[in-house]
Amino acid sequence: VGAIGIDDYIKPFLRDLRVVNTVTSMPHVLGVQNGALYGKAGELIYVRGLTGVAVGDEVEIFEPTFNFARNFHGTNIRTDRADLDFSGRRFHLDSNTFWNGVFTSTSSSDYIGTELRRVGGGKVQSLKGSVTTVAVTEADYEISKGNRVAPKAESGYDPYYFPTAGADLGSVRVMAVSNTYSVGGGRDIIAIPVGSKQGVKNGNTFSIWRPGDDVPDDVRNRLAMSAQLDQVRMPNEKVGSVMVFRTFDNVSYALIMGNAKPV
Repeated sequence: VGAIGIDDYIKPFLRDLRVVNTVTSMPHVLGVQNGALYGKAGELIYVRGLTGVAVGDEVEIFEPTFNFARNFHGTNIRTDRADLDFSGRRFHLDSNTFWNGVFTSTSSSDYIGTELRRVGGGKVQSLKGSVTTVAVTEADYEISKGNRVAPKAESGYDPYYFPTAGADLGSVRVMAVSNTYSVGGGRDIIAIPVGSKQGVKNGNTFSIWRPGDDVPDDVRNRLAMSAQLDQVRMPNEKVGSVMVFRTFDNVSYALIMGNAKPV
């Protein structure tokens, strides 16, 4: 297979999403010009904790979206994610998280990173004490208190990807699917709970398998209760393949290749 270039499916994710391990210590928007709730292009925002920048430097503005987490149960990996509020804190600990046994707090050993969505960019206008005034130059989404700010970074990705076989990662589960909460298909993006620390590289390809169902054998067993006690695990089914196009320490984004069954 030859090189695969950046296309309309991948490019938005390369530009707009990143995963960090230090969201709670990142500089944050403390206020918007004239006390407004939301900022937009042409307005000023006030950022606390932004260091190492000078007047005229470009910055990027992000909204925390999810905390990602994983833990190991025997040879299997359990994963979870938690929606975040405006300040990057979890809304609540829901029953699924509790019973899944995976804890998404940044202080938990299960925590592997926080996804940030880029909402805009700006230029440093002035610095006074711990507060930096930033002129918003672009806003793809509304900018508000609690958004995180960082100096503008290099692209951090490649213009072309050369598919290569990935290493055996054992049992790794899909954590998230783009533009939906549950099911994706060909040309959608998924997040997986492994990254550069686990040896994953841009271009690595992996197969996706649907775990086989446990089916009660009601042919052999006449009674429903007996059938429930005599369940048989069906074989795993291959539903497609994915190619990793961006890696972080413990999380990677991958493109579901065409002709895949629901993922």
